[in-house]
Formats: sequence, structure tokens, C-alpha cells
Amino acid sequence: MASLADDYIAIQQVLARYCRGVDRRDAVMMRSVYWDEAVDHHRIYDGGPDGFVEWVTNNSLKNVAVAGHVLGQSLIDLSGETAAVETYFRAWSVPRQESTPPKVQVVNGRYLDRMLKRSNEWRIIERWLLVDLVEFLPLESGARSDPTEIDKSFDLFPGKPSRNVEAGT
Repeated sequence: MASLADDYIAIQQVLARYCRGVDRRDAVMMRSVYWDEAVDHHRIYDGGPDGFVEWVTNNSLKNVAVAGHVLGQSLIDLSGETAAVETYFRAWSVPRQESTPPKVQVVNGRYLDRMLKRSNEWRIIERWLLVDLVEFLPLESGARSDPTEIDKSFDLFPGKPSRNVEAGT
């Protein structure tokens, strides 16, 4: 039986895997944080996890050169095998086609998650994205990495969900 601390850590890992999956365009990792019947209310996308992952990889990030997330504090309310989780985030993206002058889009907001624990594993069953502030800031030095290339960080986590390089995701 997992302790309360183990559950908190497992929930934090779900949040971190989601962000890494999006930032590295790792569709397998992104999908691994949702239960099959989950629903994501992500502003212009509202639906299940398979459609969400496809929307992110083929639409939302299609014209983004580099993106990143930083997670802030999480308020986690555990009740048996369910959890209500509010997590602050800051996400940025740099477009592939540079504007003049170059800009980076920064989104500040919160993820509101309902999570379920099944067979000792926590995953998202429902998510709402709340945007608190959007900023467009000058970009002085340009994007430094391309997530569509093989990233050395994938070697750090063998056996974990990772990009299907042959499928290009």
C-alpha cells in the first residue's frame, strides 16, 4: 500500500511527464498521463486523450520551433483513489517563422485536474486548462533547440514512454 507521500509524488510525476511529453513532442509520453476515457478541456480542444495528443502534435505545435513548461505549486486534495489537483504553470513557445521583431508567446495559467488511481497508478481522468495571462515578449537570441530532432534527454529514461521516431512523433 502506497503512503500519502507516495501518492503526492506520483501525482507530481504525472504532471511532469505531461509537460515533458508536450515540450519534446513525445506523443507516447503525453498519452501515458491520461486514462482511456479521460476528457481534456484545453480551450479550443475539448475531447478524449487520443484526439488531444493528435491535436497537439499536428496542429497546436506544428509551427512552433521550441516550447517549454515550468510547473509551479500544486494544491492536491486526496480522497482515497481520487485527487483534485490545481497546478500553476508558465509555458512559452517560439514560432518557426520568426516575426519582426521576433517574439515569444508566454502563457501563465493553471491546470485543474481530476485524477484517478487504478492498479496503483495515477492518471488524469479530466483536465481543464485555465489561462490567466498571455504575454508576447521580445526574443533576443532565437530558439536554441529543435524538439523534432533526437534529443539526448531521451537516453536518460530508458524503458519509459518515449517518442516513436519512425512515426515522427
